[in-house]
Amino acid sequence: GISFVQGLSVLKGLKIVAVDTLRAIAFRFAPNYIPVAVALDARAGGIYAALYDIVGKPSPIIESNVFGLTDLAYKLSSRDKILFVGNETIYNKMLSEVNGTSLIYAGEPKPSAGMVAKLAIFEVNSGRFLEPELLEPKYLRQFKAGKRKRKPIL
Repeated sequence: GISFVQGLSVLKGLKIVAVDTLRAIAFRFAPNYIPVAVALDARAGGIYAALYDIVGKPSPIIESNVFGLTDLAYKLSSRDKILFVGNETIYNKMLSEVNGTSLIYAGEPKPSAGMVAKLAIFEVNSGRFLEPELLEPKYLRQFKAGKRKRKPIL
């Protein structure tokens, strides 16, 4: 995906805009006075998440990043209400960790090509383009060596 876009951009001289998947998911609930938290399983104990104000276009309250459960729960605590979009297992874990905030479960995330397109058009109209070498997924983390999953061949 990303390598293809980078190659096409360099080969044809096309400009690139980036649209955050979590923002596109949150946009599906706009307009809404209740902030929207979007949380996806980032594997290895991480949660790819963000919190958005969606009264107008989705504006980040907490920028998208990979969080641990405790850190994300702390960041979502002490708010009135939050519409929570994400994996039900993550939601259930968050219920016992978040303090002073009412989490309202809105179901599994369903990205929409239409919402991605609307956000991409906004980025184009705002002139926010990326150089091909700067395009990368936000959910990537530093490599951590672990146990080998396969036995050596020899």
